[in-house]
Amino acid sequence: MLVAVLTVACLALFSSSALAQIWPATIPLAVRTPYFNSYLQTETGRNHANDWPEFWNLGHIVAWDAWIMVDGVNLQLFGGGGSNTTNTNLTNVELTPTRSILTIQAGAMDVTVTFLSPIEPEDLVLQSLPFTYLYIDAKSRDGSQHSIQFYSDVTAEWLSNDLKSLCEWATVKSSSLLIHRAALSTPSSMKEVSDIAEDSTLYYAFPNGKGVTYRTGDAAVSRPQWAKNRALENSEDTNFRAIGTAFPTFSFALDLGNISSTSESVMWAFGLARDPSIKYTTQDRHAYYWTKYANVGDAITAFVSDFDNARDRAVAFDNKLISAAKEVSDEYATVVSVAARQAMAGVEITVSQDSDGNWNQSDIMSFMKDLGVSQRVNPVDVMYAAFPAYLTINVTWAGYLLEPLLRLQRDKITGANYAMPDMGASFPTATAHLSPPIDKSVENSGDMLFMVWAHATFSGDASLIKSYYALLKTWADYLISTKATPSGFADADDIDNANLGLKGIIGIKCMAQIAEALGKSDDSSLYSGNATSYINEWSSSAVVNGHIVSGYGDSSSWGLIYNLYADRLLGTNLINESIYSAQDSFYGSQLESDGSTYGIAYDSSVSNQAKSTWTMFVAGATSDTSLRDELISGVFAKMSSNASAGVFPTTYDIPNGTTVEGVASPAQGALFSLLALNLERKTPTGGSDSSSSGGSSGGSSSSSSAGAIAGGIVGALAVLGLAAAGVFFYRRRKRTREPEKQHFKSFHDNNYPGSDTQLLAVPIVSGGSSPSRRVPLAYEPQYHVEPFEPPAIQPNHKRSVPSASTMQNPWSPTGGTSVTSPSRTGSTVSGSDSERLRNEVENLRREMNQIREQTMYVPPPEYDPGMGVEEEPPSGPSGGSPAGRVLGGRSLPPLPTDTKTRS
Repeated sequence: MLVAVLTVACLALFSSSALAQIWPATIPLAVRTPYFNSYLQTETGRNHANDWPEFWNLGHIVAWDAWIMVDGVNLQLFGGGGSNTTNTNLTNVELTPTRSILTIQAGAMDVTVTFLSPIEPEDLVLQSLPFTYLYIDAKSRDGSQHSIQFYSDVTAEWLSNDLKSLCEWATVKSSSLLIHRAALSTPSSMKEVSDIAEDSTLYYAFPNGKGVTYRTGDAAVSRPQWAKNRALENSEDTNFRAIGTAFPTFSFALDLGNISSTSESVMWAFGLARDPSIKYTTQDRHAYYWTKYANVGDAITAFVSDFDNARDRAVAFDNKLISAAKEVSDEYATVVSVAARQAMAGVEITVSQDSDGNWNQSDIMSFMKDLGVSQRVNPVDVMYAAFPAYLTINVTWAGYLLEPLLRLQRDKITGANYAMPDMGASFPTATAHLSPPIDKSVENSGDMLFMVWAHATFSGDASLIKSYYALLKTWADYLISTKATPSGFADADDIDNANLGLKGIIGIKCMAQIAEALGKSDDSSLYSGNATSYINEWSSSAVVNGHIVSGYGDSSSWGLIYNLYADRLLGTNLINESIYSAQDSFYGSQLESDGSTYGIAYDSSVSNQAKSTWTMFVAGATSDTSLRDELISGVFAKMSSNASAGVFPTTYDIPNGTTVEGVASPAQGALFSLLALNLERKTPTGGSDSSSSGGSSGGSSSSSSAGAIAGGIVGALAVLGLAAAGVFFYRRRKRTREPEKQHFKSFHDNNYPGSDTQLLAVPIVSGGSSPSRRVPLAYEPQYHVEPFEPPAIQPNHKRSVPSASTMQNPWSPTGGTSVTSPSRTGSTVSGSDSERLRNEVENLRREMNQIREQTMYVPPPEYDPGMGVEEEPPSGPSGGSPAGRVLGGRSLPPLPTDTKTRS
């Protein structure tokens, strides 16, 4: 009861003022990971009710649609499965940091369709889940009751770019939940084709109950069947086949009868899971949620159960972020809202296993894909751009991105004395550069020193700077060797300019501050002295005729000197304020003379291209609010324009806004630059001076330091569960799951307890006994569904049987089903109750001591309580005309009338 009261009180503090009305070229739908990343095209000439969602690269249909039947009339809400283009009218689009909200007039009903891709700064398990929500609310426009039915489906096109690939599927059923599951018959682990992973498993879930029906099979049968009967026949097609042959479709329908409005949201849960998700050199790494769930079935069941809470958390997060951004401007709040999911979805959050199959929760690493440009893994220049978002939302996550790069290079795999640019170009496989290219060595070394120090100073966690001090020192020494005005090098945009020299000097200054934080005064003096000497030399060469030139000695050259933002953010105070003022004046004159609707060029050598990332870094560096707002307006104009195709890109043509590159890139995290300026700098503490190559550096722990935006959301709740959660999560460290089998050869070997069909096949674990399974959630979900128990283990699967204690399963309808959890290693059991209690207390004491030694809890920051309630979104334009575009020869019969091509 207390938690419920506090939750209501916290949510009441947040307000979502209406964002500026926009009509972008694409609307994010499911945006969670590099491979679960889809959009609906809405550029001029497209129609929401006659167009299929597509993968982020807009080169492959990922079919997903929804319909409402009002008094027997079928009306398509989104998707390309029908020819209906007149009876639904898209009146408004609202994009928040986690949600895309479509307001649609469908006959006699006003319908709100919401796509929710959560951002969960307070819970790494939830953030790592590859699932998203679709939920629909409807209300009668005339106040009368109407006969209402809903239908939605997805197809196997999510599994591969190759429509000839064979796939298999099954439906898992319980009295409270239905899950469609599909995968390639022969998946290829760690392989992608045309940006799409070849080893994903699709999950589409819907709560079971009155009026719910389902079907798997040919879309040419499923959709007309629903159109005719207002229901599906609860049947399963077992004719496994190619993705493009009688397109396998996984459908759910709901008959609500006669209503005037939906009493609760109609919700589907959708996911695309992979395991393992990353290969780090030779090590398989797994999504972090495996530390909590025994299988994906348990995870998606909990995800469905958590819907109401997840929606509340999302609204609170959105409102907090929007309110903070509105302190700058309404346009800034809108661009940050669009950038948020894009910045977060380019990353896989992973954990490793030890040789016994136990999860190493102190070894957390994140891996970013260079979406929109290449397959590079943890591209340093892209991470540098994206860093403000990670610092703002949860600075601990920033450390998870740095850890794999630092660990590889500390272990001297490369042999270079400067930083690598990435971990190879074959995401999701991360490798080391044995001979990293030297042309970007100043860029990468400066970026890494900046990011490591930013993580330390904003998190207050010294783990990375202590563990990798020698490596960081090597990079700083290299930057000193390249002098104040290095030549023969290039920045991230392949330009050799004064901006690059500035980055190197700031990197040296970061090293001075790192050394000072660790009490290494001699080193700090050395690096600080070099940085001061170099900045004076740099200024004399780089500042010409009242502005910083791009090319040394070329007074006519200029560019966005975006590395000034690093000086401003970290407070290195290398740059005199007079230089900032002169540069602001110069930018103002350039905007007046050469600027367009979409801003100004990022360098005079590329006069017709703008970059949202560097534009927003410059906006963060300036103290001129008029200039700041004008720079933001250029980015806003591109983001909100639907004149040309492409998911919000980082680089675009200035005259007309045409996309150049960087679509769907996580680099858009740069748009958080102004929010990051409000972060509090801290004195870094904790950590150790070294770590073994096989484990954590000390910085990769599951403790979290959420940013100012995130921290305020649950600040009132955090203290209540801290002590209990600490013991609970520490105990859970040694509990493991059995890896999910990725291909379907044994898909129907076992019956799934409590259901009609098996969800997961249990593989034989080589090397002896299989890891024990972890119990499900330890709290009562608000949105109740029955649990999926693990599949029965075959007799020939050797399995260790630890001593166990029983606990109540919160998922059972009565709360009384007993489940077992493995005993903690090292615990003892006495025949005496009193002795057992003493042992348990002693175990708890030891565990709490270990927690204090191994983790560092940082309480969430305070938040501004001066907020009200969410306002209604503004009305907007109506939907466009039919698209009439065929992609990849895709053909699928519509509902309710047939068509031979997909538009």
